[in-house]
This record gives sequence, C-alpha cells and structure tokens, in this order.
Amino acid sequence: MDGTALINYDTLYLGLENGYFIALNPNIQSATNTKKFNFPKEIFKIKLYNQQDLIDHNNNVVIESAPSFSNDKIFITSGAGYLYGFNTKTKNIDFSFKIGSDIDGSPVITKDGNVLVAVEKQYIKGKGGMMLIDPRKHQDYCVVWYFPVRDTVFYDWQGGIIGTAAINDQYIDKNRNSLTAFVAVDGFTYVVETELTEPNITVPGPNNITQYKTPQLVFKYYTGPSISTPIFFDDKLFVLTYQGIYMFGYDENCNFTLLKKKFVNKRRGNTYCSRQKTLCCFT
Repeated sequence: MDGTALINYDTLYLGLENGYFIALNPNIQSATNTKKFNFPKEIFKIKLYNQQDLIDHNNNVVIESAPSFSNDKIFITSGAGYLYGFNTKTKNIDFSFKIGSDIDGSPVITKDGNVLVAVEKQYIKGKGGMMLIDPRKHQDYCVVWYFPVRDTVFYDWQGGIIGTAAINDQYIDKNRNSLTAFVAVDGFTYVVETELTEPNITVPGPNNITQYKTPQLVFKYYTGPSISTPIFFDDKLFVLTYQGIYMFGYDENCNFTLLKKKFVNKRRGNTYCSRQKTLCCFT
C-alpha cells in the first residue's frame, strides 16, 4: 500500500498496489485470529483495471493514492489512469472517468462537490497537470477545467504533478476566493482559482486532443521540483520541495508574498534559513 486508508463509519476503504480497491471491517472483534496475526474481515474487493489497461500501462496499474469521501460516495484514483466513484449505498462503482496517465495524487473534494485530480506526465500524449471534475455529470462532459504544466524530466518523472492538490475551502468564509495550490515536477508552485476560468480560452487535455477550459492563475513561484502536497492554513501556504521549505502569506485580494524559506545545503546536508541567516537542522 502507498495511500492512506479511509474509515467511513464501520468500513475501512483503501487501494492496493495490485490494482484492487478493497473494503475491510476494522473492528478487531470480527478479525480471524491466528498465532501471529489478526486478519481483518474482507467486505469486498474490486479490480480497478482491465486487460487493455495492462497493455497501455505496461502492467503498471498500481494504486498509490488515498480514497476520499463525499455525499455517500468514495472517490479513488488508479494507476490505470481513472477516477472512480464508489456508491456506498448501492455498493457499486457508478462513476468512472479515464484520464489515461499514471495518477499518484489523491482525489480532493471541493466545497461544491467537485473532485481535483493530479495528472502525471506518463502514458499520455499531452501534458500533465491539475484537473477539476464534476462527478455528477456524464463522463463526456464532466471536466470543469484543466491546468497543464510544463514537461520537465526530473529523475524518473517526465513532468506533470505527482502530489495532491491543496485547497483553502475549510479556512475561508463565503466571500473569499476558493483557491487550489499544487507543486509540479517542473519546479513551480501554482495557485489557481478553483471556481473561475479564463474567458474564451481552452487548453488541450491529457490526450492532447480534447479541449478544456482552464482556471485563472493567481500565483506562480519557482520553488524547485517536488512530488509533495502543499498545505493551506489560514492565510499561509506551505510548500515542501527538493530545494527546501517555503512559507507564503496571502491576503483577501489573493496577493501572495514569500515570508520565509529554508533550503537544503546539499554539501553539508543541512538547511539554510534565509531570514535568520543561520544553519538549521532539516527534519
């Protein structure tokens, strides 16, 4: 397992590296006892790939994300390139949208019930990026917007976004802007408007053919390549990259300012604090 499990009432949901989405009973009283382990009771197991997916992805259909829950539905992304919606009432998958790339980030539910999905640059002809999906719509019309990022080779990655999106929905009142932040392999931290798109502008999607609306860019800053997830907290945005840790502040007009950074001193293995001008332990 790479992703974190989700417990919803009396059921534990998680994705496995073998490409299966499973549900377990987390109650120890229902477990099967052996001399060495307590094995939890399996409620169901669903394979999230087909034979064509194995061919398209060279057998790489590993699930690396954590599931999310919203309105009686569990959302999970798969290494086979899909966003799935599992209905906890009907016990069936009733939403499926194929993006095509390897997907490492976990789905993030916005306040209006849409789902943010990070798209890696792998197995696709177009660019990786961030996608907003409305799971209440048919799969042919469910993409709200797409924000592509530059193709950049960094270690084994070819570009796109590996980490999960961050949103500020839980920290704002109804009059503040809903923001989505993410860090790409291309080295930039991006902040976009979750609910506002650019008028009369479309961009090619992951297949490099389908055109989608794109969100308004609020802030862009070079923080270095990253596969991590940023964090919004009140009026702060924290970003962790291979170069170090960045803390940004922003106001009600969405003006972002770099407040502090600690970057990795590769020669010494320490972190240099740019504000305090001192060496700090990097933990």
